[in-house]
Amino acid sequence: MKDWLAKLRISMMFDSDAPQSNQGRITDADLGRYEAALQSLDYRLKTAPVSDTVPAGLHSSTMSALRNVAEPEERSAWRQLRWLPAPAFAALIVVGIVWVTRQPTVKTNVAVSRPQSLAAPSLALDQGNELAHKAPALALAPLSTELELLNRDLEKALNFIVASVP
Repeated sequence: MKDWLAKLRISMMFDSDAPQSNQGRITDADLGRYEAALQSLDYRLKTAPVSDTVPAGLHSSTMSALRNVAEPEERSAWRQLRWLPAPAFAALIVVGIVWVTRQPTVKTNVAVSRPQSLAAPSLALDQGNELAHKAPALALAPLSTELELLNRDLEKALNFIVASVP
């Protein structure tokens, strides 16, 4: 541990631009050991045999690892169609509701059919016409009330300002 601390102090001493004020704590023996370790490391790195051969499966294993990271899940048929049960269930419910609520058709004799009255459709048209005339007034009634209140407030504010001016 002391050796690591000495190496750290020496490295910091070489890295700093400040004057060498902490050199008193670093002994010449520490500097010598540090220099010997660096020279030994340099020699081992320069003389190490360089291997030009690359293992045959290196490229393929690297590329397969990259593909696995990019696409972790397999694209199976279930994964592609996993959304299908929900809409199928909804369609089944809709078909069931339509089937339950449909009314059976009543067979009528063509010769005995009665003429239908036009009173109900004419009443519906009259009510629709009245609604079309009343709807804009009913929809804008709250807004027109607010506009009247706003105008009254503005008049009061204007009267106050006019009364305040000498």
